[in-house]
Order: sequence, then C-alpha cells, then structure tokens
Amino acid sequence: PMDEASANRTTEATSDAIVAAPSYNGQDLEEAERFKTTGNSFMQNKEYERAVESYSTALRLLPNGPTSHVFYANRAAALLSMKRFSDAAADAERSITLRPNYGKGHARLGLAKFFLEDYDAAVDAYSTSLHYDPDNASSRAYLAKARAKGGVDRKRPFRRDGAEADADQREAERLKSAGNSFMSGKEYRRAIEAYTAALALSPRGPHSHVYFSNRAAALCYLERYEEAELDSERSIALRPDYGKAHARLGLSRFFLEDYAGAVDAYTAALRFDPDNAASKSYLAKARGKLQATVNANNNSSKNNHPSDQIQTATMTNDPKVINMAQAMMHNPEMQKLAQGMMNNPDMMKEMMSKMENMDFKS
Repeated sequence: PMDEASANRTTEATSDAIVAAPSYNGQDLEEAERFKTTGNSFMQNKEYERAVESYSTALRLLPNGPTSHVFYANRAAALLSMKRFSDAAADAERSITLRPNYGKGHARLGLAKFFLEDYDAAVDAYSTSLHYDPDNASSRAYLAKARAKGGVDRKRPFRRDGAEADADQREAERLKSAGNSFMSGKEYRRAIEAYTAALALSPRGPHSHVYFSNRAAALCYLERYEEAELDSERSIALRPDYGKAHARLGLSRFFLEDYAGAVDAYTAALRFDPDNAASKSYLAKARGKLQATVNANNNSSKNNHPSDQIQTATMTNDPKVINMAQAMMHNPEMQKLAQGMMNNPDMMKEMMSKMENMDFKS
C-alpha cells in the first residue's frame, strides 16, 4: 500500500500534470507573442501606456500559456515605469504564480514593494529573485537598499523535503479547515488569516488552488474585490479547471463593474461546473449589465448624424463586435478605447478591418 508521503507526491504530480496541460492553440500563442514583441518595442520607445495595452492583449489571447508569466512580468515593468506600483505588484504576483522560479517576476515584485515602502516584502522578493538569478546586479543593489530602509528577511527556506514538507502540508490542511469554520461563522477576517497561513506553508501544493479560491471568497464577503480577483487568478493559474475559482473571479469582476470580464469568467465557470445555479444567474446579470453599457454608449452618440447612429447600432448588435468589446473591456486600460469605438463608427470600422482575422475566445 502507498504511504502518506508517496500519496502526497502522487497527488502533487497529478496537479502539476493538469497545470501543464495546454489550454491554448498555436494560433493564439503566435498572435500573443506578436503582441508581446510589439509591447517590447513600445517599452524601448518609452510608450508605456501602449506597451500595457499590447501586453494586455497578449494576456487576453493567452492567459495561462507557456509564456504568460513573461507577459505579466513585462506589463509589471511598464506599470512600474508609469508609477502604478500597486498594479505592478499585482501583475508580478500573477507572473510568479504561473512560474514560481521566474527571477524577473520576483525582481519586479521587489521593486514595486520597495516604492510602496513595504521594505520587508521587498527584501523577501529580491532575496527570492537572487536565488533564481544570482548574478543580477540590480536585484543585489535594491536588496541592499531595502535592508538599509529597515527591511528584514521573513521567508522560510526555499526547499523543505521529506517529513518537513509532509508536516507543512498537513498543517496547511488543518488551517484550511479552520478557515472554512470561520467562514461558516461569518468571521471573514479570521478566515483570511487562516487561508493565508495555509498558503505560507504550501504556496504551490496539491491543494493550494483551494486556499487561494477560499480566500477570494472571504475577500468578496468583505467587499475587497480587487484582492479577490487576484486570488481567483492565482487559483486558476494553479488549477485551470477549478470551476469555483472561475466563479469567484466572475463575482469579483462583476462588483468591480468589469462586466465583460465577468461574462468571460462565468462562462468558464459553467464549462467546468455546468449545473451551478449561482453562476448561471450571475452570467445573465453580467450580460445584462454589459448590454446596458453598450446601449448607454449608443445613446451617448445621439449627436452623431442619424445614418451614423443606425450604423453604430447595427455594428454593436454584431456578435463579432460584442466579442471584440468583451476582449478589449477585459482590461481597464482598454476601456477608454472601447468606449471611443462605440461612439465613433469610423474608428470601429477601421479597427474591425484590422482585427477581422483575430479569434477572441470567451
């Protein structure tokens, strides 16, 4: 019979195999890489907003592909250049979730935390970065700066094997169960503390996707929707077929008024859990809100020539246009552009002609 340690290793190997299973096609990969290259060119020219748009489009095409961690880390670099440090930290964490050994992801998290004056977190991030990229002079310099600001190392050793690792996993499961009890008692802050402690012990273990997703649920109850969105994405990165994480991503986006993103997330949730009544209900609500946004944009075009209004209304009822709007509105940086297209028929026609061969998938 299999002992407990072997069972844990088998479960973890199965989890890794699921994560490794490709959820993309070659055309998406090629197109996403093209947008990444375009973003890199914008970075060289210091056109940071356009770089963010390019990386965002790459991620829309390939959110969990073999190079998606690079797209997130590159977008984090652009956001850092725009002094949007909290957004940069979130993207760096997304990159690390997808590829924990990606040194650049840790370095960009370190820089974001440094400028957010969270010097302990900066020390942690730069120490981890140097573990994977020991010759990086910039990381060494900023690690020293963060320590000079009072930052201290808080992380556990990088590897814990054998009995220590098994004990960590058992304790993480105990903490998860405690978090679930706190959720039942509506003690959401204590639940968050329990799930966070579980993740500190097992950040990428066989059940870590559950810890992230459960913490997202607690954060939603506290109306901390941006944090819930990030935790849901972390869960999905670890287990792309986990329906609850997609549903919690949908809920957080719904209350962030990212209705296109909510439609995407709930559509995915129902793909993995097709009988979930709550997901069906919120998908309908999100679609209604999205259509109301389209209608409001149409109404704002009332000063246009009547023929332009008719043309705009026709185009915004075209499923291809709606799919494109969902793809673009998925990212806050693209919402202004999407609204401009709704108000400007000529701009929309031009964009459609350029994008007619692109395949945006929900």
